[in-house]
Amino acid sequence: MKNDGLLLNPRNPVETNAKLLAAWQQFSHSHSEVFAERMFGFLTSGSTSGVLNSIILLSEEALEVSARAVNRRLNVEKMDKWGLALPTFHVGGHAIGVRARLSNSRAIEYREQWNATKFQAWAKNENITLLSLVATQLFDLVEAEVKAPEALRAVVVGGGKLSEGLHRRAVQLGWPILQSYGLTECASQVATAFPGSDGFSLETLDHVEVKANSEQRLSIRSSSLLSARIQFDRNLIPRIDFPVDSEGWFQTSDKVQIEKHALSDGLHHHLKIIGRDSDSVKVMGELVDLVRIRETIEELANEISDLRVLRGRTWVFSRPHARQENELLLIIENAEIDIAELARKKLFEILKTRLAPFEIPTRTSVVELMPRSSLGKILSIQLMDLF
Repeated sequence: MKNDGLLLNPRNPVETNAKLLAAWQQFSHSHSEVFAERMFGFLTSGSTSGVLNSIILLSEEALEVSARAVNRRLNVEKMDKWGLALPTFHVGGHAIGVRARLSNSRAIEYREQWNATKFQAWAKNENITLLSLVATQLFDLVEAEVKAPEALRAVVVGGGKLSEGLHRRAVQLGWPILQSYGLTECASQVATAFPGSDGFSLETLDHVEVKANSEQRLSIRSSSLLSARIQFDRNLIPRIDFPVDSEGWFQTSDKVQIEKHALSDGLHHHLKIIGRDSDSVKVMGELVDLVRIRETIEELANEISDLRVLRGRTWVFSRPHARQENELLLIIENAEIDIAELARKKLFEILKTRLAPFEIPTRTSVVELMPRSSLGKILSIQLMDLF
């Protein structure tokens, strides 16, 4: 569904899309200066947002700046074929079409319902050379143990942090993985591994500048940044704001470590994503890193056969607790509760040797399905609301 540049998820409830469209039209009239150039509206994933997603306003120029930078990083040529397996109402999917247009390459859409085995056969039959996937899709391909098509030369994986275990298993199956970090507010990719590298090191693209403050929060400056943002409060009242400051910097909610180093094509910044502000909480006076706990559980699920049922099916979050300040909850997604319970017991035996006592979740719940976005991201706010 598309209306004058606003790209809506057709699976959203009709009422939700009606509210988003009404807000878009309201601000296109009251802030006509913002909409003077061709503007596209993308919804954020909603993994950390409130009742309604924010609408990120990106100009056509911003999208093209990003696309050209990605084409340069991947050495895209006319003979390349992009496999389009992401929804085009998401910036990651929309950007593929822009990259193909600017490089005179082709973008071929995968039109069937997602299925890892069928997708691999389709990509092989179409001689796809470039892919952009989210970690959930890569997980499915690895679980299905399908090998990469021979023509494929790069698979950019974004939409969430890629675990080392999943990366390693994918490479063993021949998938040429390039980890990527990006955000809708910067028209997709900010840092992506170089082709021919280990595929895991995040190196900034040449269209961005980055810095971090004393709290390690990442700020970005680029001509691919958003023009404005429409947000909704708890009463579903929309407002427009302009989060890019007067010097052109946009502060993200991500925490990073930044290292400068020189490569053959100039100075680059290596990013190590630590997590978000909301991923660090106090438990009994101790600062706990939720990302580290999630990664530890995922790595164990990859390493230990008895825990493989947990691969890609766990999440840890915190909630306020009267005595501990916060308590940690482990959520397991599995319809077969008996199997999940056996894996849970084994997991906690091992966690006692890997984590400090205050880092081990004190409550566990098994759910049939966790709420996820259209790209497979776990919607943590909605998941927390369930508990």
